[in-house]
Amino acid sequence: MSISSALASGDIAAIVDKLMKLESRPLQRLELSRNTLDYQQKAYDSLKQLLTRYSDALKAISPAMNTLALKASSSSEGVASIGVTGNAATPGSHALTITSLAQTHQISSAAQSAKNTAFGVGGDLTLTIGSNTMTVSITTNDTLETMRDKINHSLSNVGVTASILATNGAGGASEYRLVVSANNTGLASKITAGGGLAASLDMTHELQEAKDAAFTLDGFSVTRASNVITDVMEGLTINLNAIGTATLSVNQNTTARDDNVKAAVHALVDAYNAIVETVDKNQATGGQRDLERNLSTSGLRDSTFGLVKNQLKSALFQSVGEGSVLSLYQAGITLDKEVPRVNDDGVEYYVTGRLKIDDAKLEAALRDDMPALEAFFENATGVIKKSETALDNLQKMGGAIDSRTKSIQSQDSELGKRIDREEARLEVVRLNLVKQYAALDTFVQKYDQLSQFLEKQFNSLSNSGSSRR
Repeated sequence: MSISSALASGDIAAIVDKLMKLESRPLQRLELSRNTLDYQQKAYDSLKQLLTRYSDALKAISPAMNTLALKASSSSEGVASIGVTGNAATPGSHALTITSLAQTHQISSAAQSAKNTAFGVGGDLTLTIGSNTMTVSITTNDTLETMRDKINHSLSNVGVTASILATNGAGGASEYRLVVSANNTGLASKITAGGGLAASLDMTHELQEAKDAAFTLDGFSVTRASNVITDVMEGLTINLNAIGTATLSVNQNTTARDDNVKAAVHALVDAYNAIVETVDKNQATGGQRDLERNLSTSGLRDSTFGLVKNQLKSALFQSVGEGSVLSLYQAGITLDKEVPRVNDDGVEYYVTGRLKIDDAKLEAALRDDMPALEAFFENATGVIKKSETALDNLQKMGGAIDSRTKSIQSQDSELGKRIDREEARLEVVRLNLVKQYAALDTFVQKYDQLSQFLEKQFNSLSNSGSSRR
């Protein structure tokens, strides 16, 4: 094959591509570094989510500790029900006798033959509750329906609701009454109707009188405007349901509190262990698969991850309580054994520093010395304060995580610029190589043509000499 055909058949583009692979090695190293930074950034995003979960778990401890440890019940739910609604409630038994239930006041007009026919009389209708009065102007074209709507939509409504009551009169004929009801129960919500139209409508019919609730509790007489009693016994709400008697009991009930505390402590330990698992997995990253994913195994391990684990561990194990619960161990929380793991790259590693819960020991602390357990988590040297301080230091502006992520972002930005410059340089190199090989190809083709011409001339001279002989 001639030189020309060798160059031509080699395809200039293919030759240039091979040369560019060698020329692109600096770019590949830059891209490798940037991919590693991207991997690290994602690892930090995941770590931040886990730290938020841990922070939320810490915040949930105190509400669980303060779960109301009392249970209220009634001997007759049909007469009255009772519930614990505050920490001020105390155990005890109380005798309740209800003599009157609070009622809303209801008044109505005289019966009308239609609800959507013009009443034919105009004027003002005033409705008064206590010292508050509203006035509704009625025209001769208004019907019971439009009167109802004017009352209900009035901007000066004093706390009443109008409706239409459909009944049957003599002989079964349909009758309609405009009914006005107080929105609240009690004597203080008694309605007084006035104005010229009140007389025309005959708003003197009382369907239900206004009443306060009246009852005795442990022999003491009480009246209230509502059937929901919240201000007689601290921390308790009594619902009056019917006239009668009932015994109201408030007893110790630590089951709900203990269940909430155990669930909160388990959630805290689970959140902590998730951080430990992630840190140890990050520290163990490496292997052939990372190279296949174009990641630098030397750049994946990050000392900040180890710092996070160590500081959170120190906060937990340096927490100090009082009484019978002075340490994690006495709260039922201990170090778990090392656990072998295999990461996505097939690299085996061990997770160390995970926590486990001894439920029997935790339940004993809840049962025998709840104040000491509460102090261990909530006092100034307890788990919550120390762990929140550690989290704040790690996550604050200028802290370890903030500084590291900013460094990653800065490096990524700089690498992006270097990659752009390198790509631009490589494009120039490619264009120059194409030009050079195109020129060389042209030269070789001309040389090949000259060679063929000379070869023909030589053959011609040789043939001429042979014929003369």
